[in-house]
Amino acid sequence: METDLLEGLARPVTVLTVFPHPDDESFATGGCLALYARDPDIRCASLCLSKGGKSGALPKVGLPAEREPEVREREYMASTAILGVDRAIIRDYEDQGLPTVPEEELAGSIEEVIRKEGAQVVITYGPDGITGHPDHITCSRVTEIAARRAGVSRLFMVSGPGWMGRVFLRQRLLRPTHAVDIRDVYKIKMLALKSHASQMLISMEPMIWVGVIMRMAGKEYFHRRL
Repeated sequence: METDLLEGLARPVTVLTVFPHPDDESFATGGCLALYARDPDIRCASLCLSKGGKSGALPKVGLPAEREPEVREREYMASTAILGVDRAIIRDYEDQGLPTVPEEELAGSIEEVIRKEGAQVVITYGPDGITGHPDHITCSRVTEIAARRAGVSRLFMVSGPGWMGRVFLRQRLLRPTHAVDIRDVYKIKMLALKSHASQMLISMEPMIWVGVIMRMAGKEYFHRRL
């Protein structure tokens, strides 16, 4: 299994992550982003398709639900700043509504960002969506369409070893082709995750399991699609 997503690519190089919700970037790729941000020849960009809005987190502390997109956008900007992302982009598609957006519109929007940022490498979810979330699955499909159209050098999809899928996610994941050692930036990844404070109100258990998995494996896993 390979250990560097960018092995053999000419520098400078731009890496773009594409995910549907604020916090996906940290859960799925926080370690890689923090690692690559240390290299002046690697430019990191992140695209988030939704500002959230339907997690139901804010009413738990007495805040109106309609403020969630604003709060989560700020959390996303804080998280990507901690990770060292050079350019963070957030769109305003409806949370839990990506499957209803015309495929051509969504793929075109992503392709536009890929081309504008000059990304040679794109990272997104796999067809399984990791958790099976419909937004995750849609993001995977349309990002692959956009990446192929834009002619990127490499497309990676978030994956994991078989035991991780069986024990923690209860589903079969794409076979990993790359495992990136993130132990040196583990604390940065966890700090970025904690920036998504509103989501800790409803997802502390997943947050704890991410910490456990990272301590056990010390890696982020990916499947090379292109």
